Amino acid sequence: MRNRTYGDLFKLVRSLAGVGSFAQSEVDDVENIINRRFAEAYNSSQIWPRYLVTGEPRTIVAGRTVQTSEDSIHIYGAGDSEVNGLYRRNEDVNSTATFTKYDSNEIKIGNELFSLVSDGTIGYIVKGTPSLNIRSNPRLYQGTMQSETTPISYPTSGWTTVSGSSPAPFAQDLSHVGEFQRIHSDEPFVNNSAKEYEFFVTSRGAEILNVQNNNAGLAYVTYKKDFIPFAVTTDHGASTELVPEEFFEFIAHASYADFLRMDGQTDKALAEEQRAQVYLALELERVDIMSNNNTVNKRFSTYVNRQSR
Repeated sequence: MRNRTYGDLFKLVRSLAGVGSFAQSEVDDVENIINRRFAEAYNSSQIWPRYLVTGEPRTIVAGRTVQTSEDSIHIYGAGDSEVNGLYRRNEDVNSTATFTKYDSNEIKIGNELFSLVSDGTIGYIVKGTPSLNIRSNPRLYQGTMQSETTPISYPTSGWTTVSGSSPAPFAQDLSHVGEFQRIHSDEPFVNNSAKEYEFFVTSRGAEILNVQNNNAGLAYVTYKKDFIPFAVTTDHGASTELVPEEFFEFIAHASYADFLRMDGQTDKALAEEQRAQVYLALELERVDIMSNNNTVNKRFSTYVNRQSR
């Protein structure tokens, strides 16, 4: 998925308006208009590929609740199925971040404390209490770091880094849930059917009905990432903040339409609004052609339950 910059967007709106620069009051207005139109594009579809997350493991708390945010990381593609999974953060131990690993819908029992260790540039997760002797080559070890036994191999490229001072080359922060769409008991959209939970949403998160196992620690959530408006307040024309390319033309022309309307040019604003909606409709059609609408949003209904197939 490609991006453009906020600076390009702002300069395009300025060019459409035919002015060399906006007055400061107009700059503030355009800034607010751009965010309004950005939110409109975001809300126009539940399945924008950029914001869609399918079947992500999330912890169930208080018996049945999946929260909208979670201080956890998800390890994937580590080269060993025993390594992959959801690591939920606990309290720090001696200033070291510790995690409990969830696997197969249950919290693993036994000595299953994991720690995130970093030498300031490279981070890795170890099982048990880490030693102070940090290796420069990141690996995930079974057993304690003192014994350094059974290193698990993993790919040397393609990792997603965690933001912050202690990155884990094989981990990804969990995004904040903007809108819950579907929740399954097992990983969906792979080969077989997965039991799908009914749920309702409260201020705590998604409240699951009829949890398959009262001891279940995980649910697999399909959701839309949260909307984050642009935060540009100065030097708008030079800003490098990223703008989704699929929204770029719509935001520019729709914002220009609002600017014309604000200036009392309603006829021109109507024509520009129609042009903007054409750009948005084309992007929505692309999403539909990619079958996101027919797969992610589609449910197979029987007299017993609705399941993904």
